[in-house]
Amino acid sequence: MAVSAKELRRALDELIATLDRRLPRIDGVGESAIARDAGALRARAVTRLGQLAESPSVVPPAAGSVATPVVCGSISPTPFPTRPSDVAALTASEFAGALDLHASVSIDDVCQRFVDDANRALVWLIRFRALTAWCERTDTRPWLRAEPVRAERACAMAAGFVLNDNWEFDAGEFRSAVQSVAS
Repeated sequence: MAVSAKELRRALDELIATLDRRLPRIDGVGESAIARDAGALRARAVTRLGQLAESPSVVPPAAGSVATPVVCGSISPTPFPTRPSDVAALTASEFAGALDLHASVSIDDVCQRFVDDANRALVWLIRFRALTAWCERTDTRPWLRAEPVRAERACAMAAGFVLNDNWEFDAGEFRSAVQSVAS
């Protein structure tokens, strides 16, 4: 289902305004990655607005061209996360499907995955950054290597686990939750 250019413009304007209101937390762990990703998302939204100014309708890109998000269905069912407590839960399959914790992830790839919900794409990136930060901890790495299935469980758990004020998972609570799934 295609969305009118007017509706898409309104949604993109709202996204840009929300991103502009967000104040980065200089002391927050992982904040620079979140700010960088938010900046890239804003740049894509501004580019898309420019494209809409030249085109009366929203159409999918031609084969072989650079993909731009095509809004389908509802415009923005996931609220924009302005605080860690606002980060929506994802389903385990949404988050962990084909997830490689060692691969670099671009915002373009994530936006293509959630083509009809840019906020959900941002939520996925926040959760991915929180999970990778937890996995990179010196006390977590050996624990994960001891039983490789723990990494799979952590991916599934990260889909909906609550983030702390630093936009991360509380290390001890998250580890306990992953361990409890194994029981």
